[in-house]
Amino acid sequence: MQSKAAVTFGKGEPFQITEISIDDPKPGEVLVRLVASGICHTDVLAQN
Repeated sequence: MQSKAAVTFGKGEPFQITEISIDDPKPGEVLVRLVASGICHTDVLAQN
């Protein structure tokens, strides 16, 4: 399954919107459609 994600590929590098591959839901899991999201300041701290 494909999804989009904000990914940084190295320390100090900018976030890029990238297609990623994720596993299909397993028994007992659900698939949730996420319409919008944001980046928290702790995401930016982890980037540096």
